[in-house]
Amino acid sequence: MEIKKVKVALTQGDINGIGYELIIKAFSDVEMLELCTPVIYGSKSVLQHYAKLLEIPISVNVVESAAEAKEGRINLVDIGNGEPKIETGKRTEESQKMALEAHDRAKHDLAARTIDAMVTAPAKGLPRRNPNQLTLYVNDDIRVLSTEDGALTVQFVQTLHNTLKRDFSVSNPRIAVVDYKAEPTPLNEEMKEVVYGPYSAGKFYEEHQEVYFDALIEVGGRHEITPDMVRVTSGLPIVHTTSIYDESFDIAGQNIADEQSMRQAIYLAVDIVRNRAIYDEPLKNPLPKLYHERKEDGEKVRFNIPKKGEHREDSAKTKE
Repeated sequence: MEIKKVKVALTQGDINGIGYELIIKAFSDVEMLELCTPVIYGSKSVLQHYAKLLEIPISVNVVESAAEAKEGRINLVDIGNGEPKIETGKRTEESQKMALEAHDRAKHDLAARTIDAMVTAPAKGLPRRNPNQLTLYVNDDIRVLSTEDGALTVQFVQTLHNTLKRDFSVSNPRIAVVDYKAEPTPLNEEMKEVVYGPYSAGKFYEEHQEVYFDALIEVGGRHEITPDMVRVTSGLPIVHTTSIYDESFDIAGQNIADEQSMRQAIYLAVDIVRNRAIYDEPLKNPLPKLYHERKEDGEKVRFNIPKKGEHREDSAKTKE
């Protein structure tokens, strides 16, 4: 299977927050261009403003669409807002509108398959989540889903199970349910076929049992979010990751924001695209069935096929 360079959309987020700072810093390392082909959805004038503010030179290839993006370059699809007013550290109606426009344009290109994955910079007011999607927090040590409202369904755990297999190349996922409530809710029999537990959160983490599992589902609580974590959207056909930061208006434009989470989000998006391609490849051309059967008598036809010895005996009788 040919391994192509993954084309990653980077949506600008709120232009008055830390979004551009994260993107510019992440691609200040030229080796990032060997990993993927970035396509920023945003504003060239805003990008140049923050590059000058951070004193980090950046050159972009402005394109009409992601289909025109060039490998080895930072590409930018200008969403057509001219020179918007930048009010660093302040959420405005214009900044929220631009964040939504960039997000929608990237989603459109994902659907058209002109890009392979989407990494979003921080912004509020983006479209509401699909009820089937899950948010998975990931770093090098852990993958965790939190259900603070205590809701846990078979579909929920099955979605995570499939995500681990397809997106993270875990052939036989081991998933633990960690309950923060004083009295953990027992799992039903159907869930027990997919996950282990429930475990009491206090004892579970005191004994470092998380190292024995590929992912955790936390019920009635939330795991501590660390700066190296990435948010991954699972349960949908698209590949979507984002940094763990919000807009961080209090530090916007001050060259303080740590780009590690954004860079990790890009790494992970690329990995998921490649993992899915490897997982899906054998399913593209399944072997055809060697016989056709009617639904009502399929088993009868299957088990009445003569054995080799019986066939030879019938042939001998025919010759006599």
